[in-house]
Amino acid sequence: AIEKGGQISGGGGAGGGWDSIFENDQSGKVLDVETALNLFKYSTDITGAEWPDLKAITSPCPTLNVISAVTKGMVQREELKRMRELGRP
Repeated sequence: AIEKGGQISGGGGAGGGWDSIFENDQSGKVLDVETALNLFKYSTDITGAEWPDLKAITSPCPTLNVISAVTKGMVQREELKRMRELGRP
C-alpha cells in the first residue's frame, strides 16, 4: 500500500504492517502444535542439527531452595484439601 495525501492506496503486502489495509492473521497451520513439532523434527533431520540435552536448572541460592521446598509443601497440602473436598482420598 502507498500513502498518498493521507489516503492509503492499494492492498499492501502480506505483512499486515502500518501501511496495510488488511489485518494479517496467522493461519491454523501455523498455530497447530503438532504441525510445528513435525516441522521442527523434519528440519532438524534434514539439516543434521544437534541439540543439547535439556537439563533442569537448579539454583545455588539456599534461600531459593528453601522457598521452593516450602512452596512444594503448600501445593501438596492444597491438592490434598481439594481432593478431600471432592470426596476422594
